[in-house]
Amino acid sequence: MHEASLIQALLEQVQDLARREGARRILRIQLRVGRFSTAVPELLESAFEILKQGTPAEEARLDLHLEPARVRCETCGLEYEPEDLPFVCPRCGTWGGTLLQGRDLVIEAVDLEV
Repeated sequence: MHEASLIQALLEQVQDLARREGARRILRIQLRVGRFSTAVPELLESAFEILKQGTPAEEARLDLHLEPARVRCETCGLEYEPEDLPFVCPRCGTWGGTLLQGRDLVIEAVDLEV
């Protein structure tokens, strides 16, 4: 499960932050998950519940913010939010386009108990 390695890396980053800030516990982690990132939100949550055990994040909550995809049609320039693959422009019907947003996995906020 690739989500487990993503959560392990997330916990390592957040624990480093907690150490630098002199925090005793990690209370909440807010994570932005792009619609077309390679991560499955449900699997991220499951991996988090398992891997946080025995860490300063043991009682932390993981808040996922699901980010929609945004695509620009290279033919007519329309920017739109596709629901699925393949991308098809709703204005001109062109297949494909440039993915502008929706593939990231980003830590947006961390709440610590100092």
